Amino acid sequence: MRIQVVRRLEFESIWPYEFESPEQKGYPDLFENAVFWILYEEDDPIAYTCSASVDLFTIVGNTYVRKEHRGKGYHSKILSERNKRLSPRPKVCVLNPIENTPVTHLENVVRKLGYTRLTSWDDAEDIMLPHTWDSHFKDREVWRLH
Repeated sequence: MRIQVVRRLEFESIWPYEFESPEQKGYPDLFENAVFWILYEEDDPIAYTCSASVDLFTIVGNTYVRKEHRGKGYHSKILSERNKRLSPRPKVCVLNPIENTPVTHLENVVRKLGYTRLTSWDDAEDIMLPHTWDSHFKDREVWRLH
């Protein structure tokens, strides 16, 4: 197993499978300048996630594991590796389940990684501007890792 970190345009040329951008999947448009983390099994890319710096935090998310590789712990593995390698800034994620993934599954994953739920801007005022909360996070399921 290895992880490669690339800019978005390079990712789109590397990932050989159908790809929907984070914005197309319903994530905040803060991923425009994201870097993508690709998990390989030998030379086969099997999963990816992304991250981008915003205000005083890093937004993380848009994690995808190919269907035939799900249930093997790759989702937690790539998130854990990404978080280990990122700067010590707080991390914020938006839970946005797709492809019939139950939100409770995603909640369990981020909870195991040490994230806590943000319910209002008051929970995030030390790391983001009020406009950032109102524009991108206000009506979403948002979690933070300190």
